[in-house]
Amino acid sequence: MPLPAYIIGVRFDLLCWNRAAVETFRDFSQIPENERNTLYQMFVCREVRETYPNWATDARAMLESFRATYDMMSHVPEFVSLKDELCSRSSEFRSWWEEHGIRAKLSGEKSLQHPRLGVVTLRHSTFESVDCPGLKLVIYNLGKKAVAY
Repeated sequence: MPLPAYIIGVRFDLLCWNRAAVETFRDFSQIPENERNTLYQMFVCREVRETYPNWATDARAMLESFRATYDMMSHVPEFVSLKDELCSRSSEFRSWWEEHGIRAKLSGEKSLQHPRLGVVTLRHSTFESVDCPGLKLVIYNLGKKAVAY
C-alpha cells in the first residue's frame, strides 16, 4: 500500500503529491495554485482547520518550522508577502508570529479527522534534498488504520 507523500518547496508550497496523499488529505490539484501552500491551507482554509482535532498544536508547530526558514529568507519578497498575508488573514498566525518561536522538527505525529476512518494518528517524516536544499519530501504512515486505495 502506498504511503501518503508530498513535496513542498522552501516556502512550504505544495509542489507534487501522490494518490495516497489525495485519499488521506484532499485533492490538492483542486486548490488554486496561489493557495497551494501548507501554511496557507492550515491557517486560512476553514475546511482544513476542521480536520485537525489538535489544530492549534499542529498549526503552531508548522508556523515555528516555517519561521526557522523565514529568518534566512526574509529578504525574499515571496516570503514576506506570504507572511504578511497570513498575518492579515489569521489572528492566530499573527499572534504566534509575534512570539518568535522556532522549531525545526522533521518528524512527529498529528491526528486527522478522516471522512471514512474517523480520527487517525499520522506519523510523518520529512527528508530534505541534498542536491536542491529547500525541497522537502514529507511521508506519512497511517499506522494500524490503513486507507484502502
